[in-house]
Amino acid sequence: MAHDIQANTPHAIVTVKLAIAAICGDTIADGLNEMLNPHIGEGFIADYALLHTHSPLIVNSSEEPEEGELFNDAGTWMVAIHQDVGVTDYHRVDSAIRLDTLTPDELIELLSPKFNIEDGAGIDVIKIETTKRHIL
Repeated sequence: MAHDIQANTPHAIVTVKLAIAAICGDTIADGLNEMLNPHIGEGFIADYALLHTHSPLIVNSSEEPEEGELFNDAGTWMVAIHQDVGVTDYHRVDSAIRLDTLTPDELIELLSPKFNIEDGAGIDVIKIETTKRHIL
């Protein structure tokens, strides 16, 4: 992939969330590259990175879809596993399930196939999008 990064020049980094009609990672990456590549060198896009096209979060639309609904429940969660000694592990989880509405037992049942949760562990979940953002 080419770039148009100018030396010693400020560049803005923004996050764009897109709902893509395809669910195949290769199709998604190819389509986005085809759409974005022509704009590199045109003075607007200096470079870009495609994240998570290999394993996108899949959400289902309702029977009567409304604008923006695909983004309502989908989110990125910080999951902290803790024992008496404090937090023992952190995980970043993308999910269309509202993790903050689940009981501790439901969280353990849902998450334990993905990572190790020892007996007696507690779980805290925080939706990343609801945290305060700071630029350093």
